[in-house]
Amino acid sequence: MIYFFFDIDGTLLPFGGKVPQSAIDALDKVRAMGHRTFLATGRSPVEVLPDIYALGFRDGVFSAGGAVIADNKLIYSRYFSEEDRDTVFSYCRENNLGMMIQTPSGTYVPPRVMTIFREEMIRHTGHVAALSSVIESDEIPSDEKINKVIYVTRNGSIERIRKDLSPRFDTVSNTLGVPDSVMGEIVLHGLSKATGIEKIMEYYGSDMSRAVVFGDGANDEEMVSIAGIGIAMGNASPHLKEKARYITADINDDGIAKGIDYALSILG
Repeated sequence: MIYFFFDIDGTLLPFGGKVPQSAIDALDKVRAMGHRTFLATGRSPVEVLPDIYALGFRDGVFSAGGAVIADNKLIYSRYFSEEDRDTVFSYCRENNLGMMIQTPSGTYVPPRVMTIFREEMIRHTGHVAALSSVIESDEIPSDEKINKVIYVTRNGSIERIRKDLSPRFDTVSNTLGVPDSVMGEIVLHGLSKATGIEKIMEYYGSDMSRAVVFGDGANDEEMVSIAGIGIAMGNASPHLKEKARYITADINDDGIAKGIDYALSILG
């Protein structure tokens, strides 16, 4: 059996577009062959659009490794401690960084931050990324569990933020098509999509050599590096392409289908 893992934004889902029919057909094909398919995304389970779940996905790595689901059940999760929460919240407020706070029940975003998010998305990409379960609020319940925090600002420096919050946290580039100076992800140190994939492969008792991953951005680098076959989309970042075993076509040029065919030729 082969275990296929797919990033969403920029990999399965073109920015501002729809999942190509060739990708849908390829997913149906590998499932009919008895292989498993998973998501591997920075989105939380409730942030994933219904259209993506409608493609036949239910399991995967979510919140950049903060939540891992297999056989439709949560097999691993990791959340901010109260101290982690206080540290990140204080840092963001002191440095005028807006926060999009990802939790199992939804993503809390102050209306002011949501305005900046929308304006910067349109400015840099021409569209606003569709997210499910956004809760526009200036407050977040004190007992709400937190998977990660996305900073949003008009003019920031991911290098400075990364240095300031290290080694307790990792700060990684966003994959929504906007510059790091506008937005990035603050996650617990050592957490990544790769760690989540390892949990799933352990759960099924399979070797990493049977894992095939597809990605396009900075938060896909670890999983592309550790998988048996790491595949970078044709529209992926140059750095990710350097780490990939195979570079498939662009997302809108049947990249998923062609990448799946390559993996089947090696492992099938």
